[in-house]
Amino acid sequence: MKITNNPTKYHNFKLEYDFEYEILEYCRWIKEQLGWKQFTFYDKAWRFSNPNVIEFIMAKYPKVEMDSYSKNALKTYQIEKEQKELIQENALELKKKTTSELVIKNIKGKLYDFQKIAIEFLINNNNKGLISLEMGL
Repeated sequence: MKITNNPTKYHNFKLEYDFEYEILEYCRWIKEQLGWKQFTFYDKAWRFSNPNVIEFIMAKYPKVEMDSYSKNALKTYQIEKEQKELIQENALELKKKTTSELVIKNIKGKLYDFQKIAIEFLINNNNKGLISLEMGL
């Protein structure tokens, strides 16, 4: 069983294997779980673009061979997944906070604790968010 980089119009990766019904049934199960747009059979091979499919395959068949592009794509996907989990954990901690020790320079006046927590929320979410606090506080 081998996963290689083989770009087509819609997919980047190709799964090749010697025919076995067990592997075929597992690939069909993956297709049912993810849908035909994410994982499909085309030109005598199973094809996909999202590296999370590699995790599905490696969960059942850990000895899958991969080219360097596929390995790098899987590592990048795993790192991004861990970062998202960390951001979610930090967001849950911020929800429980009532005070903040955040120090912000170059601001006129003093921020209230809830305003500091809102800024921590923005920092945690890669500076993306909507803050609807009262003006003038």
